[in-house]
Amino acid sequence: MEKVKLACSRGERWTASRRFLTSLPAAGGLIRAIFWVVGEGEAESRAVRELNPLTLRVLQGLTNDVNVVALFSHQNALSQPVIRLLRQYALHSSKIRLEVVNHLRDPGRARAIEKLYQQDGSDKGDRVIFAANGKTKVVGERALSEYKDATQEILDGRDVTRTGFRGEVEFTSAVYSVTDPHPVKAY
Repeated sequence: MEKVKLACSRGERWTASRRFLTSLPAAGGLIRAIFWVVGEGEAESRAVRELNPLTLRVLQGLTNDVNVVALFSHQNALSQPVIRLLRQYALHSSKIRLEVVNHLRDPGRARAIEKLYQQDGSDKGDRVIFAANGKTKVVGERALSEYKDATQEILDGRDVTRTGFRGEVEFTSAVYSVTDPHPVKAY
């Protein structure tokens, strides 16, 4: 008997295996749940590779550690996108030291961080602190969003609508500003 080699990709074999296993009535629900979790992990790992090439170049060029502290409440709608993006930065560079602190749940740790990075404590809002080489840069919550026609919405008494997330632009700029040995001069 002659062996037949299937000409299909790993993904096609995976899909065929998934279809077969999920068709089993007793195990179908459990297996669907497992594949859903695995699928979520695959989607996140794909998202990790989608950082801007400039961001990747900045992260890969780091020679010193950069301490990044996200002081974000989990009640904030930007909390998850911010934390997810910062984790991507940490995955792409071993020089990124990430700490996430919910400043509402752990005010003691938040105060210690503010003292460590010489923050005066006047900004109680959600923010990300970047520190390296004796320099710090704070990216506040407001800088992370783009708004369409916010002035008009405010004048009309309507809620302001967020239209975009500027996290990567702001975070890459902050990493660069605390790691660049040459101060930028504007004339």
